[in-house]
Amino acid sequence: FSSCQNGACVSSSGDHNDGTTTTTGGTSGSSTTTVSTSTTTSTSTSSTSSSTSSRSSDALIIGLVFGLAALAVIIFVSVKLKQHYFRKHKKDLQLVEKVKLDVARDKEEVGRIRQDLVGDWGPHVFKKKLNIHTTVFLSHRRESGKETARIIKCELQRYGYTDGNIFLDVDQLAVGTDFAHDLRKNVMASDYVLFIATPGCFKRCSTPGDFIACELKTALENGTKVVPVQTVEFQKAFSTEIADLPDEEWCTKLKALNFMPFTIEAGYQLKAAMKEIVQVLKPLKPVADPAIMAAPAALSPFPIIR
Repeated sequence: FSSCQNGACVSSSGDHNDGTTTTTGGTSGSSTTTVSTSTTTSTSTSSTSSSTSSRSSDALIIGLVFGLAALAVIIFVSVKLKQHYFRKHKKDLQLVEKVKLDVARDKEEVGRIRQDLVGDWGPHVFKKKLNIHTTVFLSHRRESGKETARIIKCELQRYGYTDGNIFLDVDQLAVGTDFAHDLRKNVMASDYVLFIATPGCFKRCSTPGDFIACELKTALENGTKVVPVQTVEFQKAFSTEIADLPDEEWCTKLKALNFMPFTIEAGYQLKAAMKEIVQVLKPLKPVADPAIMAAPAALSPFPIIR
């Protein structure tokens, strides 16, 4: 059966035998409302998803822009700091480069000097001790020249000279001996007197018994070759220093000599100065006799104080 109540149609069918009844009914207004709500919810969800993805893309772009800006700032600051460092330490860097050049120049100079010393004898000579026949007397004023004298002695030893070839009073003369007598004796026994001219070295030469005057006078009057070298300070006041010499014959001979410049301000300058000195202090020949090679000090007239 079917019936309509309050505008709603209800259809019923039943089986009176088993007591089962089926009822089917619907409301047109309720169906329309449900479909509309479902559509609105779906649209709202889609809109929310689009908005979220749009915000994520914007945040990613903004982060990328900020990252690139920060990288650019870091690079700019690094470049500026590097430029500032180079401007501030330009002199230091130039000094480092100069030292590198000096070291390279020194190595080259040592190689040339080594070749000059070896000559035609061959490099095997340097496997043994080079024996120098030349004897050198180092004349100096202790107050201003003892450091320079010590440096020259050490440098001469690099060229093969030994204590038997180089006379330095503080190393060779024993305590309690006749100092002036021993000086004159060793000057006359030497091939060269290497005189180191330093500031004030001539001031006491007019004083009787002055050791510098004794050494130079003995050498110049007995034919010993005098090789004068002058320090930078002496060279700057050369005229004033020479004027301190007394009016004597040996002083006139000394004034006529050519004073070699000698400086220790830079390594390559010292090497160059020593090369000139060594070239003057010739002959430099090796000894062929094995017995002499074994005992070079026996040739020397200088006593060796150990």
